[in-house]
Amino acid sequence: MLFYLAQACGIISLVLTVTSVQFNFKEKIIFINMLANIVCVIQYFLLSALTGALMSIVNSIRCFVFYILKKKNKKPHIITLIFFEILTLGIGIFTWQSAWSLIPISVSMLFTFCMWQDNVQIVRMGSGIAGLGWTAYNIVVGAFTGAFQQFCQFVSALIALIKGRRKRIAEQRAEQRDLGKNKEENLQVVYNPLIAQKDEENKNQQ
Repeated sequence: MLFYLAQACGIISLVLTVTSVQFNFKEKIIFINMLANIVCVIQYFLLSALTGALMSIVNSIRCFVFYILKKKNKKPHIITLIFFEILTLGIGIFTWQSAWSLIPISVSMLFTFCMWQDNVQIVRMGSGIAGLGWTAYNIVVGAFTGAFQQFCQFVSALIALIKGRRKRIAEQRAEQRDLGKNKEENLQVVYNPLIAQKDEENKNQQ
């Protein structure tokens, strides 16, 4: 029974994490990730995966803190980042069960650093890498829907990265076109009076 409840939690987390990286605003990505991590806490406790459960608790708190600061247009202080990195590492060591525990520790620390950045593309990149790591860990602990969910998170993050890249390139091209158009208009403003003056001089000479 607990096993099936854990798989149901994985499905809910799947919907949340796949949706999160498609947003263009960092605070929305953080908020949805916080909800997904809360669901993952329940899932890992049901499977007795202590390291994963406590990591998800830390990740939920981290997302909450980062979300509140982002809503206030404040970047988390470097001390905040260091605090969560040390907390993640400490809990990982304390709850160490096997070499596989290294996966949730490392990907949680990496994603914490990426989420600390202001660049949404970096956040998406961290989400994708974390998705691959958690996929492997979930398979090991028996969270099979969670593994599928995290793999979908990786694919979703990859798609969002490509879309974001294409959008940025399109914006740069549009800016270049506008710049070229403005230069042309400026040249017309400069040369048109000169041409008119030259025509006037030619008329006077005739």
